Amino acid sequence: MQHVLRSRHDPVISYLLDTRMTCGVTVPIRLAGGDLATFTAIRADPETGFEAEARQFIAEIGDLGHLLHDSVYAGFDSSIRTCQYVHLTSRERQCLRLAAAGLTAKQVAREIGRAVPTATLHLNAATRKLGARNRFHAIALAAHYRRLEPEH
Repeated sequence: MQHVLRSRHDPVISYLLDTRMTCGVTVPIRLAGGDLATFTAIRADPETGFEAEARQFIAEIGDLGHLLHDSVYAGFDSSIRTCQYVHLTSRERQCLRLAAAGLTAKQVAREIGRAVPTATLHLNAATRKLGARNRFHAIALAAHYRRLEPEH
């Protein structure tokens, strides 16, 4: 890590040294619903050889992270599970869901019982609100922010 650390990291390094948390591992976890989480295990005052031993258990640490995420996530209500900063109308969400299912704007319009320009208006508004570059990007962001799920 010496080639990455700079003087701006000194407060964190000092804290870790003061608390004897000098060795650990962080495992990124990509979850089925699009979530991204990390699980970190830290060892205070590790003995020699700890890093090699820890490498053997990376998969188990990742599994533990998945289990922890799943157990904690189950306790969240729907308002916590979705991004509170992206606000799409129910029609915009519906149109994005249909586009995510592979429908064209013309097919989306038929499905929602509106004209093609109206369906395009909803899709474009959602794309703009999400800060997306195009419709595909909007679908990816909406999925990430859990905005493709029907409102309850």
